[in-house]
Amino acid sequence: MLQEKKARLEETLTNLRKEQADISSHLQPTVSSNEHIEDIKAFCDEIRDWLENAAFEPKRQLIEMLDVRGTLAIENEEKVIYVKCHLGQQLVSVARTLPLSSTGATATTSSASLRTARFR
Repeated sequence: MLQEKKARLEETLTNLRKEQADISSHLQPTVSSNEHIEDIKAFCDEIRDWLENAAFEPKRQLIEMLDVRGTLAIENEEKVIYVKCHLGQQLVSVARTLPLSSTGATATTSSASLRTARFR
């Protein structure tokens, strides 16, 4: 019994260390020069129109290149995704959940489409 508990605690500790490393990598302060920021803006301007008409595969490659990740959460009865990538992190509202008074169930209504996010 103690061996099982020890194994579970060691696994939990390993998982927490991995999570700490992931979070720490995103907390490292970075300073971008004005020239670098302007280069990024120019790149975004160039690909904006192209992305609207691009096929699925190029979009998937861009998502992988930017290392886009998301964490789904429910806050104030609203589904949100914390989206992060190499450019930063952004909160995106996905859908609002409303209780159905007569059935006790929860209905999901779309409150926002995925929109262009400004990363910090």
